[in-house]
Amino acid sequence: MIPPRIVPWRSSGELEELKCWFYPRSKAIIGDMRHRAVQKVQSYQLKGSQYLPHVVDSTAQITCAVLLDEKETSSGVDQDSIPIRLSYVMALIRFVNGLLDPTQQSQFAIPLHTLAAKIGLPSWFVDLRHWGTHERDLPGLEILRWAANEALSWLYEHYWNDGELEDDGDDSHDNGYEYERNDKLEKYMGSLANTLDKWKRLKNEFSEHKWVWENASDSLITSSNFSGSDLTNLYSGKRKGSYESSSETMIRENLRQWQELWKLSIYHNVVLENFFSNYDPLLLKVLMLNLNNFDWKLIEWVAKNYKAQQDDNNVTTILKKKFNVWKELQKKLLDVIINNLDNRNVKNKWQNWEKLIDENASYLILYFCQSMLAKLDTEKTCGNSWRNKKRRRQPDSTMEIETKLKENIDNLSLRFSEGDMKLYDFTPADKDLFPMKKKTSPALKTDTNDILGDLACLKQRMTNSVIVSKKKKSEDNDAAPLKSWSRVQNWQPRPFGVL
Repeated sequence: MIPPRIVPWRSSGELEELKCWFYPRSKAIIGDMRHRAVQKVQSYQLKGSQYLPHVVDSTAQITCAVLLDEKETSSGVDQDSIPIRLSYVMALIRFVNGLLDPTQQSQFAIPLHTLAAKIGLPSWFVDLRHWGTHERDLPGLEILRWAANEALSWLYEHYWNDGELEDDGDDSHDNGYEYERNDKLEKYMGSLANTLDKWKRLKNEFSEHKWVWENASDSLITSSNFSGSDLTNLYSGKRKGSYESSSETMIRENLRQWQELWKLSIYHNVVLENFFSNYDPLLLKVLMLNLNNFDWKLIEWVAKNYKAQQDDNNVTTILKKKFNVWKELQKKLLDVIINNLDNRNVKNKWQNWEKLIDENASYLILYFCQSMLAKLDTEKTCGNSWRNKKRRRQPDSTMEIETKLKENIDNLSLRFSEGDMKLYDFTPADKDLFPMKKKTSPALKTDTNDILGDLACLKQRMTNSVIVSKKKKSEDNDAAPLKSWSRVQNWQPRPFGVL
C-alpha cells in the first residue's frame, strides 16, 4: 500500500491548470500565463517547501529565468548580460542537483553520469552543471537558453505529461489538444521529410567530407569545445579561423536538423521508421555518431520488430520488409551497427543496454551479445601495450561488462538456437505450406526459475542413478548369487585376541 503524501494543491484539477499555465497548448486562447504559474508555485512554497515536489519548483525556477531573459531582451539590455546568465546557470544547477542528489544513496559517491543514466537524464546536463559550478567562465547565453528549453521539455515528458493528468480535462479540451497534437505531428513529419530529402541530395558530400561528421567529440558540452556564446558552435564545433566550404556548411546544417528532430523523444519511433524505410548504411553511421542514444534506441527498435515477427507469423514488420532473410539482416544491418558502435558508450551506459537485453530476449539479442563480446576481446587484444599495462593495474569496467555478456550468452543459448534464426527466413505463406512443430525443450531450459530447474534436474539424476544401481545389483545377483548363511555348530564365545 502506498502511504498518503501531503501536497500543496487541493485537487488534481488545480495541478492540471498549473500545467496548462507552464505549457500552454494554445497561447491565443488563454494567453501567456507563465508569470501567474510562477506566482502560484511561490504561494505553494509558503505552505511548506518540503511539500512541494522538486520538479514543480524547478519548472518554476527555469521559467522565471526564461521570463527574465525575455524581459531584458525586449528592453534592449546587453544580449550577454551577466545577471541573466547567472539566473540560467543557478536554475539549471538546482535542476540537476535536485534530481540526482536523492539517488545518491551509496556508501561511496556514485558518479553523476551514472545517476543521470538511471533516471534518463541526458549526460550533457551533468557536464553543463560542472561547467557552471567550477569553470572560470560562465556558459554562453545561447547555450543556456537552449539548455533551459531542453530542461523544460524533459520535465514535461517525465512529470507533467502524465496519463492521470491528461484524463482530468473535459472532452472538448481533450479534443482541442488532440487536434493540436496531430497538427504538431504533421509539421514534424514535414520537417523530417525535408531533412531526409536534403540528406539524399548531400549523400555524396557526406561520403567525401567524412571528417566533418566522424569526429563526435565536438558535441560534448565542455568549456574546451566552446568559445563565445554562439549556439551554432554547439552544433557545428567550428573553430576560430577555420575555413568552411559550402559543402561542409550544408553538412553541418543537415546534422543540426537531425539533432533538432531527435531532441523530441516522443517522436523517436517516427524517426526510426522513416530511417528504415529509406535505409542507407552511410546514414546509419552518421546518425550513430551524431545523435545521443541513437545506438541503443536503434537496437531496441530492431529487437522489438524481430521479436514481433517471431511471435506472430502472420504479421510482416518493417524490418522483415526491408531485410527478408536472416543473412541479409545480419550482413547489411547488425554487423554495420556493431562495427560502428562505440565501446565507450556501451560501458558508460551499460544499464540501458542491460535493460534492453533483458526485455527483448531473442536469437537476435544472442547474436548481438556474442558480437559485442568478440569486439571487446578484439579491442583488448589489439590495444596499445601501455594501455594494456594500465588496464592490469587499474580496475576496468570492461571486465564486468564481459562477465555480464557471458552470463547473458549462456542464458540465451539455453532458450534460443540457430533454428530460431531459420524461422525468420520463412514468409507467412511458407509457414502455412510448411508448418513447423513447436519446439519442446527440457524443463530446465524453459523454466525461468533457475532454482526450480536445478531441483528438477537433480531429482531426475537421482532417479536415474537409483534405477542404474538397482539394475546393476540385479545383474550381479544373476551372475554370482550370494551363499546363504548357516549356523555354526558348538560355537562358544572367546575373549577378544584369544585364538
